[in-house]
Amino acid sequence: MAVKDIKVSSKWYGQLLGIAGTTPLPELAQWQFPHGGALQVYQLPERAGHGSFTLAVSDIAAQIEKLDAMGLDTSKRSSDAKVKTVMGTDPDGNHIAFAEAAKTHASSDELAKLATNPFPGESIEYHAARRTLLAEEIEFRRHMTRLAEQRRALPAGPIIARDYRFHDANGIDVGLIELFGGKDTLVTYFWMYGPQRERPCPMCTNWLGAVNGNANDIAQRVSLKILGRSPVERQVAFAQKRGWQHLDFVQTIGDDYANDLGLIDADGTENPALVVYRRDAGKVRLSWSGAMKLAMADPGQDPRDAPDIASLWNILDLTPEGRGTHWYPKLEYSQ
Repeated sequence: MAVKDIKVSSKWYGQLLGIAGTTPLPELAQWQFPHGGALQVYQLPERAGHGSFTLAVSDIAAQIEKLDAMGLDTSKRSSDAKVKTVMGTDPDGNHIAFAEAAKTHASSDELAKLATNPFPGESIEYHAARRTLLAEEIEFRRHMTRLAEQRRALPAGPIIARDYRFHDANGIDVGLIELFGGKDTLVTYFWMYGPQRERPCPMCTNWLGAVNGNANDIAQRVSLKILGRSPVERQVAFAQKRGWQHLDFVQTIGDDYANDLGLIDADGTENPALVVYRRDAGKVRLSWSGAMKLAMADPGQDPRDAPDIASLWNILDLTPEGRGTHWYPKLEYSQ
């Protein structure tokens, strides 16, 4: 493939491909791929910008993340049942593409036949129904995996232009970007514990109790902050009563943040919000936020994201009684 400057292009393609190249000739660079094939670029300015190549990859989402880090435009994408592709150009205008072939799976029915029951005495009806359910569970797992891939592959979200202010655990006035700490991703949960509430929302409390047990592990990958309208001291005091030791609470200064996200109703009641932000060259971008509102709930169901983030409901959904239609967690239970 022709380029204008072999030295500049050699450095650029070395970073792009992540493997060491060779220079068989002064104006020729070459990269040999581990599983076969090679790419050659050569200095010929008058033909630069007219070449193209496609490289097969095993993880298109990881490749897109790498291209984004290099500052390449990854908005040109295509996806169908057979292949996912992201397309771009090198500094000279040559067309480059990365493609991930669809992975072939055994059918869920075939996989379900591999299951065994450790307890003897199951009826023919139970065996058949459980096998059918297992096939559905396998399909559900695959669908959740596809959803996660789609979520990770979202294009860059909008830049958060407004200067939202917060009080951190030390009472210091900080902006949204300071909440990232040393991480590139910030996960925030706005919980319903505003100054007008005597006690926090029981469902928020239930969810945070479960997250507290995972907070140290989560912090190895991303920054996790719990946002509330009450002073940090009030939030922490409640956390201490619950035995939470690993959550990092932050107070929103004023109600600009809550109002912009539509979290305060006309009567003053609050709504929770799970929002993921991404750091991008000194700016903060929206990555993903829960968007399933009340009006989107199916008849007879509470509004919730998919998959459901609450371990409480996931556990109860495994039982014959299910989650019920009128039961909700409480802050305390009588003995």
